[in-house]
Amino acid sequence: MPDSSAQNPAAAKSDALKSGKSESGAAADASSRGRIKLDQFLKLHGLVESGGQAKYLIQNGEVQVNGEVELRRGRRLRQGDVIKAMGETKTVES
Repeated sequence: MPDSSAQNPAAAKSDALKSGKSESGAAADASSRGRIKLDQFLKLHGLVESGGQAKYLIQNGEVQVNGEVELRRGRRLRQGDVIKAMGETKTVES
């Protein structure tokens, strides 16, 4: 029987999830280095209540990373990055 994942991308993704592997090696590498995406950081630190609110703030230029407006909600943050949003300042720690 042929491998269903070879012909069906959805099956490949499903197989990867079942096996505990990430669909994207780059995403797995980034998370293993302790990086977090900007929108996730905002939620984790209570600067926003939802992913939708994070998306809105970021897309409207209301979030700064290291003193510069950041418009990419998927931006991977590094230790030491300084985030400003909603009148608060937070620093990414390990």
